[in-house]
This record gives sequence, C-alpha cells and structure tokens, in this order.
Amino acid sequence: MATTIEDYRRFSIHDLKRLGMLRDDFNGSMNWTENGKPVSTIGLFVRLSGSTPTVILQYTITQTGEGVLDLVKLRYLKSNLPGHTGGYWMFVCPVTGNLCRVLYLHNGHFMSRKALPKGVIYKCQTCTPGFRTIGRVFDYEDAVGKLYGILLKPYGKKFYRGKPTRIVTRLFNKERRCDKAYRGWSLQQRRGK
Repeated sequence: MATTIEDYRRFSIHDLKRLGMLRDDFNGSMNWTENGKPVSTIGLFVRLSGSTPTVILQYTITQTGEGVLDLVKLRYLKSNLPGHTGGYWMFVCPVTGNLCRVLYLHNGHFMSRKALPKGVIYKCQTCTPGFRTIGRVFDYEDAVGKLYGILLKPYGKKFYRGKPTRIVTRLFNKERRCDKAYRGWSLQQRRGK
C-alpha cells in the first residue's frame, strides 16, 4: 500500500493539456512509466461539449486483471482576473465532489488527494529539516547549472537593450536562494541540530 503521495499513479489537468488530450471528442491513451519502461496504460475519452463535460477512463487493474471504467466530471472556471476573459478546467473528484487538478489511483479508482486514506504524506515530510535544507541547496545548484547551460549556448544572451534577460534574472535569483539555503544549513550545523 502506498504511504506517500509520490507512490500513487496520478494524472493531472496539466498532463491532459500538455499532451493535447484536453479537447472535445478526444479518444486515446496515456502511459505510465517507471525507469523508462511502460508499466500501465489508461484509455481516455474526453467530452467537453454538452451540459456535463467529462473524462471517461478505461483501464485494467494489473494485480487482479479486473477492467474498470471511471467517469470523472470536469468543470470550467472563468478567470477572476480583471479584464481577462479566459478560464481553466478542473476535475470534480468522484469521491468528495471537490474541485481538484490532480487525480490519484487508489483501490482501482481515481480520486483527489483529500479522498486518499489518512496518513498519506508527501515524501519530503519523511526527511529531517536539515536533510530538506541540504536537498534544497542541491536543487538550487542544479537549477543554476541548467540556467548557465542555456546562457553558454551560441544564442544565449545575457543582456537585451542594456537590460538583463529573463534567464539572467532567474539565474541571479536562484543563486541568491542557493546562498541563503546554504547559509541556513551551515548555521544549523554549527548549532548542532
């Protein structure tokens, strides 16, 4: 049984949108992979028109071989920003009825995080505060390295019309956060925590 959120198979509105699946009368499939190898496939049918927009999910539970057909409703919410006419899609959790952006597979059905059993936590909550801090330092260092890589490409520009580009601004911010996280970690080490 999964004990952390990361152990569950999941899919999100963002995944559907990024893969071009969030369009009316879409019929296709989505694969889950572990270590680069496909482990599960889920069939999707998306219907956005009509009175109740829905996503129909068809999949087979690997352990039992049982075929499952789930119906998940979608709701379109209009933007609350002044002067903006757009909006965004959200799932309606089949268990709780709450709006959510991510659905997790538990006991053969998709549901929101709030419908998962009590005691399910994020993986980062199992780490000590010191370990989380040093992990943050390494994450920032990785991000800084990627941004430097972009700048070193032939078309990478540091300045445009005398102002730093967006990449340079991000790089400075990441470096500042990395230094701050490292100072926090070294202070914890000196205090003996």
